[in-house]
Amino acid sequence: MIMDCRNAIAAAFLLCNIVVTALANQIAIHVVNKTGECAILPCKYNKPKTDSHHGLDIEWEFKGKVIITLSGWAVYFYQHDFKDRLAFLYDNGSNEDASLLITSLKVNDSGTYNCKVKQGPNLTQSTVNLTVIPETNSSSENAIISDGYTNVNTRKTNSSSENASISDGHTNVNTRNQTNLLKAILIPLIILLIILVPAIYIWHRKKNASAKKRYFSYPKRITQTKDKVSNYLVCLISFLFLSK
Repeated sequence: MIMDCRNAIAAAFLLCNIVVTALANQIAIHVVNKTGECAILPCKYNKPKTDSHHGLDIEWEFKGKVIITLSGWAVYFYQHDFKDRLAFLYDNGSNEDASLLITSLKVNDSGTYNCKVKQGPNLTQSTVNLTVIPETNSSSENAIISDGYTNVNTRKTNSSSENASISDGHTNVNTRNQTNLLKAILIPLIILLIILVPAIYIWHRKKNASAKKRYFSYPKRITQTKDKVSNYLVCLISFLFLSK
């Protein structure tokens, strides 16, 4: 992210909406940016023409706390909130430019930043007021509009479901009527069958029993008839014999 911002540094002041109206030692520098963008906090200084052997110390503070320093040509970071989001803009603050680059801006990054550049007895200071504005998301507006359409569609769906439930109610009433009609027809038929089937069975058994009785009594009647005939013949023969 830092390298991308450095590569686009030629357009950084336009993209980050930086308003710089001060020179190196002038205070009240105002920088305005949106969340998620990068910001450049200017801090210029002049190298002394004499005593060039003195070391260079740069210190940036935010709300009274040190966040980054350059000492002995080494860079040190102090605040965890700015981890991997801070860097000097050019050559670790050398070459008369100690401007600070902040990437992935957050709303909490808003506040006053103080820059101090020490070169021996020379001290250069500058103050930058950074304001981070929350980025307005147009997609949220579209989401609200789409939610409106969704609510309308939901209401339409609910009305259609109500109509469906009404039609289902009519269907249920018709189904209940048909069921009651079937019950009114089937129940008497079942009762009639319950009565008729045993009656038919009993009648059939009685009929079979009487037929068997007649069948078995028929030989007895034949035997009795034979006996009567034989007795009659004996009597007739006896009468004829006695009459002679």
